[in-house]
Amino acid sequence: MVNRGVVLRRRPEGLLRHDDVELVELKMPEPAEDGFVVRAEWLGIDATVRSWLSEGEGYFPAVEIGEVVRCSGTGVVVESRNDRFPVGTVVTALTGWQE
Repeated sequence: MVNRGVVLRRRPEGLLRHDDVELVELKMPEPAEDGFVVRAEWLGIDATVRSWLSEGEGYFPAVEIGEVVRCSGTGVVVESRNDRFPVGTVVTALTGWQE
């Protein structure tokens, strides 16, 4: 399986431009001990995301160049090592702009 995601290529100046980010193939994550993997169904695209792309201070550090753009999302657990979150559970988390 392949995970596609949008990574930050450079800090945007003004509005986000197509060449500020890049769609790339990422390795599928493995669930950590007592963890799970989520397939994102809905991704948040709001003003908070834009603030995370800047180097300014905030309640989270800025997204680093080459990292998946951070965002909230809702998705379905597709692999689990956690009894509280079995496969098929719908969750909300900081999924990032990735599948």
